[in-house]
Amino acid sequence: MVIHTNQLGFTVEFIQKYKDGEQESIRVKHFVRDFKEWDEQLYPYTIIRENLNLELKFGCENTRATLSMDGLDILKDRKVEYDEFNNAYIHPGALTLFEHGSEINYYPYIPGIYCLTVTIEGENYYSFIKVISNRLSDEQLNTMRNEVENQLKGLAYDVVRKQNIAQELNIDLTLFQHFKVLDFYYDDLTMIFMDLSNKVRFTLKRDYALQSIEKPSHVDAVSIQYQLKHPESTTYLKTRKNLVNYDLPENRLLKRIVKKWSLITLDFLQQVEYNINQYQKGEDLFSSYVSRNRRKSLLTQLENYRQTAFRLKAMLDRFQLNYWFKEVSDITSSSIPDKMHMDVRYNKLLKIHRYITTSERDVALHPAWKSHWKRTDQLYEIWCFFKVIDYFKSKNYQFTNAPKWFFGEMDETIDNLFVIPTIPAGANFELEKGNMQFKVFYDETVPKTQQETENAKPIYTTGDNNKPDIRIDLFIQGVYIGSIILDSKYRKRDVLMDSKNQLISYADHIRSPFIYNKKRWERIRPVHRVIVLYPDKYNTYGIDYLNDKSINLVPLTPQSTKAHFEQMLEDLINEMILDAEEAGVILNRN
Repeated sequence: MVIHTNQLGFTVEFIQKYKDGEQESIRVKHFVRDFKEWDEQLYPYTIIRENLNLELKFGCENTRATLSMDGLDILKDRKVEYDEFNNAYIHPGALTLFEHGSEINYYPYIPGIYCLTVTIEGENYYSFIKVISNRLSDEQLNTMRNEVENQLKGLAYDVVRKQNIAQELNIDLTLFQHFKVLDFYYDDLTMIFMDLSNKVRFTLKRDYALQSIEKPSHVDAVSIQYQLKHPESTTYLKTRKNLVNYDLPENRLLKRIVKKWSLITLDFLQQVEYNINQYQKGEDLFSSYVSRNRRKSLLTQLENYRQTAFRLKAMLDRFQLNYWFKEVSDITSSSIPDKMHMDVRYNKLLKIHRYITTSERDVALHPAWKSHWKRTDQLYEIWCFFKVIDYFKSKNYQFTNAPKWFFGEMDETIDNLFVIPTIPAGANFELEKGNMQFKVFYDETVPKTQQETENAKPIYTTGDNNKPDIRIDLFIQGVYIGSIILDSKYRKRDVLMDSKNQLISYADHIRSPFIYNKKRWERIRPVHRVIVLYPDKYNTYGIDYLNDKSINLVPLTPQSTKAHFEQMLEDLINEMILDAEEAGVILNRN
């Protein structure tokens, strides 16, 4: 049964405060005593908007009454108390939930459904609050969330495949991943195999054989029964012998695993040696998109992989020389023996093998990624960053090196081999095609002095604004030819230019002593364009070119075409190449 607040003796309302000073009071009108009684078709949610200054007012004559709501535990406010179960609540009064520009870490109520509970004298009353997006529809927001997660995982797969071996090399990428797992666990495998060589699992098997009666014998009921049946046997006695049996189900599976790993190592070693031999013969293994320095680096890695593969193969070969290994049969079974789980050595090997043989490699997201779903503006910023990466992927640019931040510190567990952390400030991807190189930075701080620059980080700023959301640095054969700045603004188009001083600063105040390798660089503006990305829920606007300020206002929205954005990037890059050629930096287009 839904109860109106007029009948309950308390009131709950939200006060939304707008930039122009206006306020809107939104009262929570309906409550239920049981979650199951709520019917959103009959009683709508209380609707509030995201990213607005927000205050909660709870009125009740009973001062012992409490109100709890998701997010209160984040607030650093003395009015927030905690019960014995560490649940946050407040007593009747007013509480600020969100305030722009405040030093207090307010909980950003992002689009979604939140439960609000009022408790009076042990009786609970529930209602539901729906926070809606200002700039995106529910469908667009969900699409953006899903795309960020899926694109992140997809990007991780691509980087995993390319992190040490070029795609152009004749090496099976699945085999390469299997090899990397074995290499990662080499120390563990060494210890386990040493222990198993001396203390492998076995059972004692009882057997009987005829032997001379003059030799010491173990006589039991079976021996006596044999003599009764064969009284003529006066010189031989059937005696019991205890034999060690290594042919156990867990050892059969162990043998199968080791042989499988030996084949993986051998196949990988053969493929690596093939590539090295082809190079030594002078045959070109690489496409024209792979630079000479990158080729040398790849071949050095191939030599390292060959040595590692030899080491792995030698370890596996030694283990198979154990005297008991040949006594284990090759009988296979579809079930996993219980002892594989009970013995920690066998269990570790089984887990590694399962990880290797999993058909689909899963890339997990770090739990801290959930924090990005708390802020739609942050989510939009990350989504825009990946749209830039997607553009370069679509144009066949290759990752030159896997960024270390992308995989973080790998934990010593199978489950965390490929766990993706949150994107730290200053993270970047390096890509190349032919003799063009790109560095795409996320939230990178631009230094404020020339002394802090170097060829790999070629710019500094004389202005106050020095942390754009996204930055693209372009190089031709290692020569810096300029940058594109992108800033994501989760705002209405009409207020984008409220930040014009920041945007103009990016265009006018950034300098580089490395631009075109020119000695007289002071008058050259390295930032070719500042692009402001914003969501356009209804696809109303096109690109606005503010040429007098070198600024483009570009709508970029989930569930909408990205063609205009991608074409603009392509045009800007081509313009920068032409400018570089006029300055004497020539792109080899062959």
